[in-house]
Amino acid sequence: MMSKKMRKGLAAGLALVAGLALAVSARASTTYSYFYKADQNSYTVAPGSNLTVNLFLQEVNSDQSTNSLLASEHGLSYGGVSVHLFSGSTQTTITSASPNAGNPPAGFDDPSSTAIVNSPNSATITENTDGFPFGSDLVGVEAGAQVNGVSQVLLGTITIHASSAPGQTTVYTADLADPASGSTLTNDSAYDLDNNSDPLNPAGSDTLYSSAAPTNFTITTTPEPTSLALLALTALTLTKRPSRKH
Repeated sequence: MMSKKMRKGLAAGLALVAGLALAVSARASTTYSYFYKADQNSYTVAPGSNLTVNLFLQEVNSDQSTNSLLASEHGLSYGGVSVHLFSGSTQTTITSASPNAGNPPAGFDDPSSTAIVNSPNSATITENTDGFPFGSDLVGVEAGAQVNGVSQVLLGTITIHASSAPGQTTVYTADLADPASGSTLTNDSAYDLDNNSDPLNPAGSDTLYSSAAPTNFTITTTPEPTSLALLALTALTLTKRPSRKH
């Protein structure tokens, strides 16, 4: 039950073992951390409004250099992300989800890619390219421009409908799509970025990078305008109250 296109052709012949050993050695001075993230850590929206959230796999390298494992691996051949309610109002719901569809290096082109809203507070995106050695894509979906050692690959988008109640805060978690077997593989060598100790990873992967971790993002609905106005009026009244003479 290996699947994922037989784990990218058994990691492309274990990715020419000697070449991989050299590649890992060359990158030994840089280690990498991965995170599932929204495009913002927090959002403030009007009650009852819709919000589009872009979801990414973020790579952070240890020395803020221009080295990038994602770049050297020509991006991702498989990707995925899940989003689920962590805390707060269940009335702030997920109404739709979309994969990052397109053609490499910008998007995932395999028609088996899916984006499913599992419940009002949960969604899952899984996607892949039509990759070598069984398909025609030689490169994967690549990260955008690297800034200070940070780069990220777009995995998809969700639409969130905010609670109609003012002044509410809801926290969602962006996480891996498949807790059982992972879902995020690099294009060239099939590094499983969800599990750095996967037995099919190239040697030394457990010291090269940290498995992808979840992060939270927050949606807050704005308070009632009348409440804000009342607070401002009260503050103004207090500051202008005449002092009592004795």
